[in-house]
Amino acid sequence: MRGILMLFLLCSGAALWAGPSPYGEIVIDGRLYDVRYYDHRGEPQFLKVRRDVASDWPVVDWYGGAPYRLNGKIGMLFKEGVSVAARRALLKRLDLTVEHNPVRAPEYYLAAMKKGVDPFQLTEDIRQSALVEWVQPDWEMELRSYEEPTPVVPDDTYYAQQWHHQKIRSELAWAIMPAGYAPVSIAIVDSGTDMAHPDLIDNLIPAAAYDFVDMDADPSPAKLAPLAGYVSQQLAAHGTCVAGLAAARGNNAKGVAGVCWDCDIVPVRLIDNTGNGTAQQPPKDTSSQVLAALMFAVDSGAAVINNSWGPANPDCNKAPFNNFVEYGNIYAAKKGRGGLGAAMVWAAGNDYCDTDNFPNLANDHIIVVGAMRHNTLGDAADIGKGFKATYSNYGKGITVVAPAGDPIDNAPYKGLMTTDISGAPGYEPTDYISLQPFPGTSAAAPVVAGAVALMLSAKPDMPLADALRCIRQAAVATRQARIDAGDLFDHNIINKDKQVVGACEWGERSDPYLSGATPHSNCFGYGYLDVYEMVRMALAGECDGWQIPACVGDGDCPEGQRCDAASGRCFLIKTCTDDSECLSGNCDEESGVCVGSIVADEDTAAPDNDDYPTDGPWPDDDTAFSDGQPLPDEAAVADNDQFDPTDQSDPSDPSALSDNEPALDDDAVLLEEPVGCGCSLI
Repeated sequence: MRGILMLFLLCSGAALWAGPSPYGEIVIDGRLYDVRYYDHRGEPQFLKVRRDVASDWPVVDWYGGAPYRLNGKIGMLFKEGVSVAARRALLKRLDLTVEHNPVRAPEYYLAAMKKGVDPFQLTEDIRQSALVEWVQPDWEMELRSYEEPTPVVPDDTYYAQQWHHQKIRSELAWAIMPAGYAPVSIAIVDSGTDMAHPDLIDNLIPAAAYDFVDMDADPSPAKLAPLAGYVSQQLAAHGTCVAGLAAARGNNAKGVAGVCWDCDIVPVRLIDNTGNGTAQQPPKDTSSQVLAALMFAVDSGAAVINNSWGPANPDCNKAPFNNFVEYGNIYAAKKGRGGLGAAMVWAAGNDYCDTDNFPNLANDHIIVVGAMRHNTLGDAADIGKGFKATYSNYGKGITVVAPAGDPIDNAPYKGLMTTDISGAPGYEPTDYISLQPFPGTSAAAPVVAGAVALMLSAKPDMPLADALRCIRQAAVATRQARIDAGDLFDHNIINKDKQVVGACEWGERSDPYLSGATPHSNCFGYGYLDVYEMVRMALAGECDGWQIPACVGDGDCPEGQRCDAASGRCFLIKTCTDDSECLSGNCDEESGVCVGSIVADEDTAAPDNDDYPTDGPWPDDDTAFSDGQPLPDEAAVADNDQFDPTDQSDPSDPSALSDNEPALDDDAVLLEEPVGCGCSLI
């Protein structure tokens, strides 16, 4: 009779293990799972027995993936302290034959089951004994290398001209993005964004936009005629170019593809392009206005904030440290993404200078981007060699480099193909830049911003500390391969007068997001941006749970940090007097050391920023007011409508400043740089 039943099952194609689960069923995403085992954390892992496969042992589906065929063996790891006698007694009671018990791992056993045993019921019985850390049936499975997923090649009209995607391995990154991922948003803090551009309009968030030049909700760039000695149309188009590189809509059969092609865009106009950038007609930008724009970007929900601009410094002088900018970085790390932290991406600059001259870039907790040329260069002797772009700033402050091209090279490697202001205004009388592609660290930075946004879209709960580690570790992991491929070629550094001022050199550098001293180049940072490696590492959990390094003394910590002997950890700010000075969380006033991880500080969080910019973080989160509540002593508050959208003072008050008076702080004047529109737009 048993032989007849077996023949019936085989002929009907039914699985031998098709009965109901003795310990329950579960429906996940509309699919029924009827067996389970537990991982080492005690979390259940569900499987579905295949009814259409005949086998001596069950064949299961792993969440709809390729079938796994059980092989009659079972593995288990006994808890430490369980005696050999107790292990043997359990194995004997369950009629298991030990096949492997390594000397170096005596708690691990691989055993063979008797035919006819239900492997998953046996798994449950062993788990219920409370003697094991984990137990799981063994199965056969198909393994494949993940090195070469099938690339995703979008159908955008000019995609073939976007050579930078090949360099950063975008197509492989797009191929491994999880199904149904939720794209994050990228703030483009710049000279304005074309709100009607056909390749941007689907990703733009008009409700989250603001213009800090004209103080209104329309961040569109000014449409101006060229002025003598200064092409203001190009300056006006700068933000639109930057937005396209980060997040132009991809695979829509038009134009170009951004690195994170379905990420939302938060457009923030900060750069004044109504003048020619001369002393006779200076821009209206101020340091406090910069901070207002950065805080606005954070409070608008942006996961990544791109800054392709900075203070002009054509003579490589030592620029002053700007506390407004620094607090913008700290605010993003502490308050961004509901406390997970928003990533600040900064262009290194196009001044042919050392980043040491820009002290705000000496910050391990932001991402500073240098620009790279293509290996196919203008000089035949240099073909196959990946040089730093001639104009790109260099030094200890560089985190990673990304492709941007160089005007001295041959087409199409003079810059990057991207979006332009629609129609006649902008670089060219079309919707895209093609004849003279967009160069500069202004181009490299949004490529990195798009890559970070793609990684955070793949893993939206990733804390900033983990993200900063992944960016670096991806570059470190692929560094030697990039060197071997010619993408990173050591060479002399020249200044704008074509004089040799140094050489690209690799040295050891301490970094709070890497384990120990790590090779770092004054030209290339930790290496070449690799968005595929970043996304792969994030999905694999290889950057999870990163902590600030352990230390014994201050000498174990990166420059500008201090070792807290009590916790044995390096902290991000050297000393502090209150929480606002700590990127790392909270200030221990007794020791003067910042303690904790990069998380939101609930004690100082703004109580109500939901209607930004009608309420918000100005002037002090600790004393922020709820919607509708007037500011105290309004008559004493200067009228700053020119640069503060939250100002509620009465313009009729004669003691208030008028809108037409000059801004109080013109130290942060932003001018045109020598490359592209790099105006400090860099």
